[in-house]
Amino acid sequence: MRMYARAYKLKDFRRFDGWIEQKLEAGEELTDDSIMFVWDDFSVTSEHFGSQQGRLAHEVTPQWQEFCKHTLHFEIPEDVRRMMEEQQTSV
Repeated sequence: MRMYARAYKLKDFRRFDGWIEQKLEAGEELTDDSIMFVWDDFSVTSEHFGSQQGRLAHEVTPQWQEFCKHTLHFEIPEDVRRMMEEQQTSV
């Protein structure tokens, strides 16, 4: 279950050489300024609530993960990481 997301403009994702996207089901027009969310599993959605709805068709590869970490500076904050780990061990 995804627990953490960070917002970016779509133009930031489009800088990735292997970026592939499709239109959203709702027919929402995507522009460079559209807000998207990258999740702790490196998936990308247009929704902040973690559902599969609004998911952009992008394969999570090691290159994508490196782009997120080094170019977008995507990182789960330490306090959130600890909370996620605690929840996993209590299940």
